[in-house]
Amino acid sequence: MGPRREHPLSEDALGGLARPYIPYLSLTPEDTLAWAQTTSTSWTTLYRGHAFAQHPGIYAYIPVFSGSTQVRLLVNGTQVGPKSKPGTVLELREALPDFKFSEIVEIQVQGRATAEGRVASCSVRMLYGMRTPTK
Repeated sequence: MGPRREHPLSEDALGGLARPYIPYLSLTPEDTLAWAQTTSTSWTTLYRGHAFAQHPGIYAYIPVFSGSTQVRLLVNGTQVGPKSKPGTVLELREALPDFKFSEIVEIQVQGRATAEGRVASCSVRMLYGMRTPTK
């Protein structure tokens, strides 16, 4: 049996990490009217995307527009961390469910209005992989 091959992180000649697949976050509009929105009081997917799982944890910072908005984060259909309290920012540091390095995961941000006739909207401002979260 040969030696186990490890893939340590490499340092870039100019500083930082020489590692692929770590993109900058997509920019979002400042105009809150341009944010994804729903009037449904049921959980509705507002944002969906796919990514390579490269870290066992996830960090999210998702501000909401109004006091009638509640949001949550799902990875592969499983809610990760708590849902936000109505009208508050969702900020979380949580473990990815069933983490497997380099697996493609589906990430969803869902929102709902907390009352009939209200509009719920949010904007994903930060969404990053991170080391295993400590509680």
